Amino acid sequence: MTHSRWTLATALLLLAACSSSTSPKAQSPAQVAAYYDALAGTHLAAGTAADSIDAEFISVLNGPIAYGQLPTKISVSASGVAQTWYADAAIFVDSAQSDSEVFISMWADTVVSSFMLAEAINTSLPGLEAGVFYLSSGAGSSADSSTVTVAPAVKSSSCATNISISHVYSFAPTYDPVNTTCTPASATIGGHLHFQAAAGIASQYQDIDLTSTAISAVRLQATHGSTFARVRALPHGTMRLN
Repeated sequence: MTHSRWTLATALLLLAACSSSTSPKAQSPAQVAAYYDALAGTHLAAGTAADSIDAEFISVLNGPIAYGQLPTKISVSASGVAQTWYADAAIFVDSAQSDSEVFISMWADTVVSSFMLAEAINTSLPGLEAGVFYLSSGAGSSADSSTVTVAPAVKSSSCATNISISHVYSFAPTYDPVNTTCTPASATIGGHLHFQAAAGIASQYQDIDLTSTAISAVRLQATHGSTFARVRALPHGTMRLN
């Protein structure tokens, strides 16, 4: 496939078929990953700038799912209005274990109509380095203040597969089984995010509170060198290199 560049046939063969109430309709990781992969492809086929960004965000959130970790349901309060979202995380560590980053993906529904991406790096943990709120319409806003904390942890198990995922844009993390080892993990996240006012985004979403929750994740350890790109800022709903 050209959008997330992982082989669906391989995914369906290698992913463990276990169901969970935390996944949409209690589907297996393979089914959920295939659904989001197809959704990313639909956005790419649409061809707009907003659709391309949507495809990239979906590709980021789909990485942990493709490695067998179902998303977790989380409680979100948007200016006091309770909502239930999905979330997962990817933890990237270099071969010396001296540098790392955590990508936390949070999305409102299975069509990813609203999306939050939070990033923490080793020098900012347990706090965030950056955060963004984004709508599938193309409207986006960066966080200008946050008390959110992130605590990554490793589980004692192994990932379900070794699927390779290369994201649409080169600056996003790449899931590379040749140069990394994968371990199931979790990331406990909770706190408050305040986003800048932005055209197209309801004022309700300027203040987001997250109930402290351990979300499903994968930890990817580089076997040599640093195999991930670093995202330093998330301005205006798009990611860029520092």
